[in-house]
Amino acid sequence: MVSPDNEKITAATTTELPSESSSQKANLFPWLEDEEQRGIPSKVRRRFPVLGALGLVGSGLTCLFSWATLYFFNGHKVIEGGYLPKPAAWLSIILSLNSILAHTAVSQGVAISWWYRASRRKATVEELHDVWATGSSIAAALTTWKAFNYIALATVFVGTLPINGILLQNAMTSGINYHQVNKTANFSIATSLPAGFSADLNVDGSVGTYNSLWQTVTPEIVGNMDGFYKTFDIMNSCKGDCSATVEAVGFQVEDVCPTYTIPYSLPTDTSSNSTVDSTIFSVDVTWNSSTPNTIGLNSLVKSSSDCAGVYTVANCTLQMAKVKRPWLDPVHRLSYYNPSEIVEVYPVVTETNNTVFGGIASALQSYYGSSIVMHPTTNGTTLKYNGLFAQQLPTGFIAGQTDQFGNAVPTPDRCNTSFTQFFGYGNPTDFMLTTMRETMFYASIYQAYQDQISIQTLDQTPDWISANEYRVLWKYWAGSVGVTLAIVLFILPTFYGFWTLARKTTLSPLETARAFHAPVLREAPKHLDTPGLLKELGKSNIHTDMMPDEAPAEK
Repeated sequence: MVSPDNEKITAATTTELPSESSSQKANLFPWLEDEEQRGIPSKVRRRFPVLGALGLVGSGLTCLFSWATLYFFNGHKVIEGGYLPKPAAWLSIILSLNSILAHTAVSQGVAISWWYRASRRKATVEELHDVWATGSSIAAALTTWKAFNYIALATVFVGTLPINGILLQNAMTSGINYHQVNKTANFSIATSLPAGFSADLNVDGSVGTYNSLWQTVTPEIVGNMDGFYKTFDIMNSCKGDCSATVEAVGFQVEDVCPTYTIPYSLPTDTSSNSTVDSTIFSVDVTWNSSTPNTIGLNSLVKSSSDCAGVYTVANCTLQMAKVKRPWLDPVHRLSYYNPSEIVEVYPVVTETNNTVFGGIASALQSYYGSSIVMHPTTNGTTLKYNGLFAQQLPTGFIAGQTDQFGNAVPTPDRCNTSFTQFFGYGNPTDFMLTTMRETMFYASIYQAYQDQISIQTLDQTPDWISANEYRVLWKYWAGSVGVTLAIVLFILPTFYGFWTLARKTTLSPLETARAFHAPVLREAPKHLDTPGLLKELGKSNIHTDMMPDEAPAEK
């Protein structure tokens, strides 16, 4: 037969009492304490915590939801504006849901742990307070070291949910990706230039005034190797990313630029009393109205650092022609000139008042025509630079005296000056031929832009389309999963012992009053849960009905 005292203790537990054991034994997890001595009978009525279990399962499922979201958006084009929810919005929803579910689970777990402790014969007020405090506040869980156990551990891990958010948000990023598609592509490129395209002629046949349109576009075409076509290709269906061979204005190099050498012997000191200038570098672009479809290219360079040696001289004759060339050639340059495939050489047409190519040659000469001259003085020699292109060339010196930074110091006479690099090319001829070919190509694009009819259509053209796409960093998602599963794992022990309770319990004031054996709740049936108690006592006045023998205290 159960004594009145025992009946109080079992208010929220089974009808059979557990054996007496130390309820304050300091172990991290409840199954390490005294469960083996409790002798719980097999007929215990199970009170499964459905809401808490759903919270744990739901929290774990958010890992699956986040994976599905990342997998769906991975590789998709970045959403710009509009009303469609972006990945960050979906991930925020998942994170919020995970937080709600985890807090729901831990709150029910703490309630079960509190009542599981309260059901023990030797439970103390301090112990119950510690369970409530460590289960309600992460600060209390971290500072109450003597009472640190599985409840405090669950509270601490739930407090790491913001880390989960940081990891999951960092799992989604974006970047430019390229996809190849084969399609019918249009290229706005002229295969010939109209009469009078570039300039008018003077009476003596020399180049006079530039055509107004050519004058305007010259800065964009001459000396601009980095994408003129991107400005004037509005009629192209490929914006510089197609892999195709098109036809354009170009030239044929006759005899592959014959070269020869000229010996030189430069003064090595000021005692030579030399007064003669020595040209050590030069580039000239020439044109004559008697051969209007021909442009000349002449170069001289001192490529050795020796003060006695040979100059390398090249004289190129360029016949204007329709050529085939790769569309992407301006992007993928070689370190040497690679001749174009010739479709046809343009027939010669006499020019008297204006010219097609004369103005182009004149513009090239104005930009690239240069020379570097070694000029003797009483204090040694100096270098005189003529032309913009010459001023941009790097010079080299023989190994010898160096400055504090290890750079070679030239001699006062500069005879050891040499030129070996021309913007990635080994000689000025290859650089100039490539530059002049690009100038002709850009002129073809500009002419097509002007006439609006020069369209080349190519079938099955590989096009590399760039798109800003979402990318997933799966290692951050894995870290987020690890945090979530750790939270679920450390909440689980708080549900230990739920089967020993006679009803579903909470930490409402009404429930905790029952645990401390409030007189007004002594007669309440122990199997009634909080909703049942509220039906019986919910309308009672706490100052009169709950204290029938005493008047309410004055405030």
